[in-house]
Amino acid sequence: MAEREAEKERFKGAADPGTFDGTRTKFAEWRTHAKAWIRVQDNWSKSKVAIVVWTRLQGGHAGQFGMARLQQCMDKEDEDPLSDPWPTTKALFEELTLRFQVILERDYARHKIKNFKQGTMRVDDFMVEFEALVAKSGIKDQEQTVVDLLERNTNWEIIKELFKQGRIHDQFHME
Repeated sequence: MAEREAEKERFKGAADPGTFDGTRTKFAEWRTHAKAWIRVQDNWSKSKVAIVVWTRLQGGHAGQFGMARLQQCMDKEDEDPLSDPWPTTKALFEELTLRFQVILERDYARHKIKNFKQGTMRVDDFMVEFEALVAKSGIKDQEQTVVDLLERNTNWEIIKELFKQGRIHDQFHME
């Protein structure tokens, strides 16, 4: 009983994301919950993270994919116990995103962000929506592209303020 209470206490920071059934429209939400849940775990190894995530892929293509990847890593580890076939958490979720994210969502976000104007939106509201589009579009690692899009679609005075606030990294020189 005490062990169960201790286990509940560990998970207060984030709820168990449950299983993912392969429904692409539900993937982004499940992935966010899974990442948060894993982040609050104490010192999980790469193998434990992968096993926990892959065994939560259930049914159809998702379940088959999860079991296949799990088997591949276990087989490689059995062949060479000194090998480390397990992906990092980042690589694991990148692989899942490429496999299960709604492609239309990514394409839609890329299209929308190119023409996304602030207009009369408050700066904070604009930035929340802009940052969500950046994340969905998959260009978040291309910071120069993100800055270029901001410069094209936002008032220059607001961009200066965002640099001052640290919302845009100061590695790009403002003229």
